[in-house]
Amino acid sequence: MCLQVHKAVDACKNVLRGLHSNRIVPRELDRARRTLLMRHEAEIKSNAYWLGLLSHLQAPSVPRKDISCIKDLTLLYETATIEDAYVAYEQLKIDENSLYSCIGVAGAQAGEDVSASLEVEEIDEGLQGVVPMGRGSSTVTRPTT
Repeated sequence: MCLQVHKAVDACKNVLRGLHSNRIVPRELDRARRTLLMRHEAEIKSNAYWLGLLSHLQAPSVPRKDISCIKDLTLLYETATIEDAYVAYEQLKIDENSLYSCIGVAGAQAGEDVSASLEVEEIDEGLQGVVPMGRGSSTVTRPTT
């Protein structure tokens, strides 16, 4: 199972790095737009969702410190273009020196056997002294500026 996880992580990295060679098409943008709008509509009543949206207002890089940017979120999703996606893409740090991945283990099989195999993998990858802790799950993103 561990090999499958690493293959999935590698596939995700390849998709991120391949956006210039495999350009976004209007159909993909429309599908992403519908998905984001449906998720926003479904979760707008959730306190956790609001906290996740509001958490970025504290960042120094956010010029307006009010909820107007959240209020405009639906309009932003509806009017986003493929060019906008590429402008955002250019802000990502996805080169070999900047991109990191973190694999969390959760559930009934998150026992000592899995932790031991993860520690061995991390030592093999040059991450000596790093011990996996917790469930590795977070629903709130944090700004990286």
